[in-house]
Amino acid sequence: AVVSTQSTGDLISVAEDSKTTYAQRVYRLRKEVEKEYTALRKAELKDQKKMMSRWKRERDDLLKVQRAEIEAIHKACNAKLDKTHKERKKELEKREKEHNSEYNALVDSLKKEK
Repeated sequence: AVVSTQSTGDLISVAEDSKTTYAQRVYRLRKEVEKEYTALRKAELKDQKKMMSRWKRERDDLLKVQRAEIEAIHKACNAKLDKTHKERKKELEKREKEHNSEYNALVDSLKKEK
């Protein structure tokens, strides 16, 4: 089969054209895939952000509940301590009065003996 130089040149140019169209198709497909990947990645990141913010909210809510429980415990403990402190203070004042009256009685008895 003898191919003329003209047809050989045409074949070469057709082959080069098909190479460029193939390269263009590959480039276009690559760009489309990149766009899809970028869109998917953005959606995934958006979902992750939503999940993170939801987890943060839930954690903050739990922390608020825990803080409220701790504050309630502190208040109860402080109230009990205050009550105990007041009771002890009353007891000490009562003892002090008793001791003072005993002391005064001793002083009076000593004055009478003189």
